[in-house]
Amino acid sequence: MSKTHKNIGKKAIEFRSVEGEKRRLDAMKTPEYKDKMSEISKELLCSEEMRRKISEGTKQGILKRKKRIEEEQIRGVQQRIEFHEIGDTCSSLDLGMASYALMVWSECPVCKIKRWVQRRLSGHLCTTCSRKNPDRHSKASETLKGYREFRFNKGKKRGTKPGYICAPEHREKVRQASLRQWANPETRDRIIKSILEVRSPNKVEIKVLNWLNEQLGNEWKFVGDGQIIIGGCCPDFINTNGKKLIVEFYGAFFHKPQEEGYKKKIYAQFGYDTFAIWSKDIQNSTNRALLFDRLKAWSSGRISREDTQMVFEL
Repeated sequence: MSKTHKNIGKKAIEFRSVEGEKRRLDAMKTPEYKDKMSEISKELLCSEEMRRKISEGTKQGILKRKKRIEEEQIRGVQQRIEFHEIGDTCSSLDLGMASYALMVWSECPVCKIKRWVQRRLSGHLCTTCSRKNPDRHSKASETLKGYREFRFNKGKKRGTKPGYICAPEHREKVRQASLRQWANPETRDRIIKSILEVRSPNKVEIKVLNWLNEQLGNEWKFVGDGQIIIGGCCPDFINTNGKKLIVEFYGAFFHKPQEEGYKKKIYAQFGYDTFAIWSKDIQNSTNRALLFDRLKAWSSGRISREDTQMVFEL
């Protein structure tokens, strides 16, 4: 008898709890309940301590959710690493990536490290081995080295094939257009202003300037940003101690050997002696030591750069 009453009591409690939950849910949908909860929330948010607790609880919840997602992703990747072979494919979304791509389980031919890569990179070097590869940046350098001719026709590529020379008529047309543009004072001032704002010494030029001040006294200044124009040319470094000396720096990739003689003749017309430094002169400590000796001889005795080079080569 007691067992029967006990079972009836359980069902009654379950029934009443379900009915009560339904009534509570219905009551929460009423406008009166919403207004009451809004007032309670405003009162709670007026307290600085309560706002701090809510903020900390929200942050902790976000961190826990991120940690759980990361653990699930790591667990899924580890499971795939244990059971796949070279050539297996999967979706990047399965690996936790934001965008879709077909991924292939590939092996680096050098270090033999296995990793997921896109299908087009299957069989290629990994990032570490690619950075150590000496031929990584040689393609563009060997293709364009020593060639400074460009096409200016609208709609065509600016870069040209090695050895390409524009037609004389086209070069004359470009020259005349540049002269007309430069003859306009407003355009000329705007170009010079843009050069002064943008042009600044790069890392190599800063090193050369520091070496000049260390080896030849603190009397050199960088003026390659257009501060000084001599015969239509802008020198890189100039002496500030009353000597009419100029130092030009040339990178072998961007400059031709003929530029050294051309600028030297122009500066000589105004009484300046020029010393040219090429990128090969500062490649290593041995070259730099020879360069510093030649610079000191040139600066003190006003010996030309060619004479100092001949003396130190002997």
